[in-house]
Amino acid sequence: MDYCKGNSIYHNNFAGECLIFHVNLLSWNTWDNGAEGNYWNDYEGEDLDGDGIGDTLLPHLGLDNYPLTTPYGPIRIVWDKTTYPVTLLSNSTVSAFEFYQPRKRISFNVRGPEGTVGFCNVTIPKTLLRANETHPWQVLLDGNLISYTKGENATHTSIYFTYTHSTRHVQIIGTWVTPEFLTAMILPLLMIITLVAAILRKMIQSNRKLHCP
Repeated sequence: MDYCKGNSIYHNNFAGECLIFHVNLLSWNTWDNGAEGNYWNDYEGEDLDGDGIGDTLLPHLGLDNYPLTTPYGPIRIVWDKTTYPVTLLSNSTVSAFEFYQPRKRISFNVRGPEGTVGFCNVTIPKTLLRANETHPWQVLLDGNLISYTKGENATHTSIYFTYTHSTRHVQIIGTWVTPEFLTAMILPLLMIITLVAAILRKMIQSNRKLHCP
C-alpha cells in the first residue's frame, strides 16, 4: 500500500498488526467518505452524539476524520436467491435479526448496560424494503412507535434512533417489500392464461361457424 495514491478508503475494520502503517505514505489517500470512515481498535475518542462515529481526538492517526466506534459489517439477507446486505451500526449487543417479508418488516433485539443510552443506525437497500413520504417508515421499540432520523440516496435508506438500554425489541416496517417469486409471477401468469383462453375460444367459435351446414 506504500504506493497507493488518491484512493478513498472507508468502511473497513483495522485491528492488531495492520495498525503498523507508514502513516506519511498512507496520508496520500482519503480515509473516509465525508460522513463515515473506518473502525480502528486503538481509537480512544468519544462518540458524543451516539451516532456511531467518533467526535473527539480527530482525525484519528492524522487520517480518519470520521472513525467508526463499532466494527463495520453488513448483515446479509438472502431472499429468493438474491443477497441484500443490511448494515447495522450499534453500541448494543444485537441478536435475533430477522427479515419477515409478509409483514414488510426487519426486527431484532438490542441489549446493553441498564440505564445507558443505546443507538442503532440501520442502512437498508431499497430493492429489499422501502417506504415513501405518503406512507413513511414505522420504527417500534417494544411495540411502541418511536421517533427516528432518516437519510437516503437513490439506492439505500438509513434509519437512526436511540433508546435507553435494557433488553429491547426493535421493528422497522416499510410499505413496499421485494416480492416473493410466486407472488410476483401470479398476475403475469393469470394474464397469459386469460389471453390464451380467449384466443382458443375465438378459434373454436370460428371453426364451428366454418362447419355449420
